[in-house]
Amino acid sequence: MRIGFLGIQCDTANLGLAALAYAGVKLAADAGPRDVELVLFSINSDRELQRMRESLCLADTPIRAVPFYHKRPMAMGNSIREIAACDVVIDFTGGDSFSDIYGVKRLMRKLFHKQLVLATRT
Repeated sequence: MRIGFLGIQCDTANLGLAALAYAGVKLAADAGPRDVELVLFSINSDRELQRMRESLCLADTPIRAVPFYHKRPMAMGNSIREIAACDVVIDFTGGDSFSDIYGVKRLMRKLFHKQLVLATRT
């Protein structure tokens, strides 16, 4: 089973976003089958992915990153193919981006194209 994650990143200075990534990955790994593969659709270094794997005691769980360049449509082809290959995609969109604290316009832009289960931290 392949589980994809949108809107989270482990390789970031935003500690809240990193904590959300760690928690989401750990919950999915624990809830998923033994042969689960986890894919983060964001920019993450191999070093930080390995650190997350070790911190979460997921040494045998494949975790990889596929950059998702939403502002560069020509570079999104691979990302879209990888998303389509996932059995489940969980979209955190940075956690609190699914609230109206940044304004209704941004909220609508984030939700407009979604047909996913939305997972928020608050």
